[in-house]
Amino acid sequence: MNKITIVSFGFRDGEPDHDFIWDARKLRNPHRRKDLRYRDGLDPLVVADVRGGPGYAEKYIKLMKQIRKRLAARDSFVEDIPEAAVPDDHEYTIAIGCHAGRHRSVVVAQELTRDLIGYGVAKAVEVIHLSLSIREVRSGKVHAQ
Repeated sequence: MNKITIVSFGFRDGEPDHDFIWDARKLRNPHRRKDLRYRDGLDPLVVADVRGGPGYAEKYIKLMKQIRKRLAARDSFVEDIPEAAVPDDHEYTIAIGCHAGRHRSVVVAQELTRDLIGYGVAKAVEVIHLSLSIREVRSGKVHAQ
């Protein structure tokens, strides 16, 4: 896999282009708490709230399994194509959405980025938080763009 991009977004603004999409609206919504409403998914208090919600761990594990299965299937398909026919910018885009794209989707996108690199699924991952106007590339350490 040449490039993996993870995009967090808000469904209210429409879906970005993607190969795989996951709906984070089923997770606990920090927006309902007045003390967390104006924070975002990069804030440790929001991360703790989302991750501490009912069923988060099970849902996240299931999501990771789905992504790893899809990436493995795509990689095996690409291996059957002559090398010259695979474009250099061959990429796979994972979209993670919640209502506004500021809390739940950001938490999940950050965790996915860390785990895809940490478990050796990807060497580098670009993460884009559309609703926060943040884009970064991770490959062991973060580089702001």
